[in-house]
Amino acid sequence: QLPPKLSEIAWNSYDLVSFDIFDTLLHRSLISPKSLFLEFGRKAISLKLLDECMSPADFAQIRMDLEHEARRLSKGKSTEVTLSQIWAQAPGTLPVTALMTLELEVEYAHSFVNPYSGALIKKLQDNNIRVCLTSDTYFPRDFIKRLLAKAHIDISGIDLFLSCEEDANKSTGTLFHKLLTVTEKMPERILHIGDDLTADYVQAKKNGLMTCHLEHIHLPTVIGQNEMLLGMESIQ
Repeated sequence: QLPPKLSEIAWNSYDLVSFDIFDTLLHRSLISPKSLFLEFGRKAISLKLLDECMSPADFAQIRMDLEHEARRLSKGKSTEVTLSQIWAQAPGTLPVTALMTLELEVEYAHSFVNPYSGALIKKLQDNNIRVCLTSDTYFPRDFIKRLLAKAHIDISGIDLFLSCEEDANKSTGTLFHKLLTVTEKMPERILHIGDDLTADYVQAKKNGLMTCHLEHIHLPTVIGQNEMLLGMESIQ
């Protein structure tokens, strides 16, 4: 069964259904990006890619600072950046290539599909309703495809609108401009589904799209799971 908000939708009313990727279609078995960076730091230390005096928390802060600086220096129309641009801010003492590769591997290892969303996409495809994926992300297209393949999402016929490629984002609405331009669909014939109040609901509506805000799409078993198992002090 689909959650009530999804089960009540008249899908044939739409020419295109757009899905947010992260936290709507795909989840992480970690509570937050910072938690992922802590795990990333632990792996990097164990592989001797970092000085053993550096803690996972120190590394997580460095990784967040690199992203903040890359966005601050962005010369595009938006603050969207690529993973390569983020790591270009790293000091020369860090093994950047190895760390970038490890970051993708850690992300891949902790990624899994939300079964409701995965089943819904298959249902729409079986009924010949066009689907696209619309995401604010710094991950490259090939890696996104790899995550979707792991989730057993058939991407044939699915368009990907990625903020790092388009120099536009959902949180300001400009990525929805791109979606409308490329698909040439009337906005009222597009339904966008996502979990973020600003990016997936407010900005989509401002651009005339129909919306389904899934504020409770996060699976309860995921929230805090890894932190509790590891005894992290950050868990409330």
